[in-house]
Amino acid sequence: MSISSNWGLSTQSEPQQHLGNWAQGAIPASLTNQYTEDDGVTPIPVTGATVTVQIECTNPAATGLGAGTPTVSDGANGIVAYAWAAADTAEPGFYRLQFWAEVGSQKYESDVFTYQVYDGPGSAP
Repeated sequence: MSISSNWGLSTQSEPQQHLGNWAQGAIPASLTNQYTEDDGVTPIPVTGATVTVQIECTNPAATGLGAGTPTVSDGANGIVAYAWAAADTAEPGFYRLQFWAEVGSQKYESDVFTYQVYDGPGSAP
């Protein structure tokens, strides 16, 4: 799958994974990411890591992004998770999300995850 957007941030190509399209106000299931060595198989241990999530949106009305809970869910196997916050889907727009795991002096980034929030009929229940 090829995803392209003009975010005005960089002309560099970055690995991206599209998560899907969600109605405004939806709260998806937790998102997980596994950090691996360049071979794509060997896990990078992230036990004890400080995990952060950065989210940006094309819609300037989207605020409070990334306020959900990032955690290390299986440190030995390099797996981190993010429990979404309501603000992450509160406004229609195109979004980009990236995990960061800091272990000692090492910082590991994930691929960039993209998702779209659309204005569905009526208001979210």
